[in-house]
Amino acid sequence: MAAIDDHWTIGIATLADTQRLIRVPHSVLVKEVENHTCITGRAVKQQRAAELRVARHGRRQSGSIVIEFVILLPFLLMVLFGIIDASALMYDKAALTNAARTAARAGTCLSVPPLTVSQITAVANTALQGSLLSGNTSDVATVSVDQSSGTATGSPLTVTLSYSYQGLFMGSALTTITGPIVLSATAVMNYE
Repeated sequence: MAAIDDHWTIGIATLADTQRLIRVPHSVLVKEVENHTCITGRAVKQQRAAELRVARHGRRQSGSIVIEFVILLPFLLMVLFGIIDASALMYDKAALTNAARTAARAGTCLSVPPLTVSQITAVANTALQGSLLSGNTSDVATVSVDQSSGTATGSPLTVTLSYSYQGLFMGSALTTITGPIVLSATAVMNYE
C-alpha cells in the first residue's frame, strides 16, 4: 500500500482472480491478505464507474473528431489541389520559357540561309510538344516571331509564346469564374 498524497492510496484489487492496480481514497476500508491489498466493494465500484466515464468520454471525443475532420476535409482538399494547380501553372510557364529560348537560339545561330518565321515557329512548337501539364486539350501555343530589324549579325530576334492555361483541378473551376489565365514567355537573342 503506497500513499500518493493526503487523500489517495494505491492498492491492488483482486477481482475474479485478476489483480489490478487502482487508486482509492484513504477513507475506504482496506485490508491486507497474503501480501495483497484487498479493497472493499465500494471502492471497486467507484473505480469501475470512473473507468466507464473515461471510456464514454473517449468515445464521445472520437465522434467529435470525425465530425471535425468531415467539416475540414473539403477545405484541406481545396488547398491540396490548389497547390497542385499552382505547381502545374509554374511548370507550364517554365516549359513556355524554355521553348521560347530554344526557338530564339535556333533562329539566331549561324545558318545559311537564316531560319524563316515558319521554321522558328515549328522549332518552338516542337520544343513545347508534350511539355505542358495543364488540362488544355491542345498543347499548341501561339508563337509570335519578330525579325523587324533584319537577320544581320547583331540584330535582335524576339520569340513570344502565349498559352491559355486551363488548370488540372481548381484551375479549371477558377478559369470559369475569372476567365482564362494566359501564360506568355518572351526570349530575345541577337543574330550571330
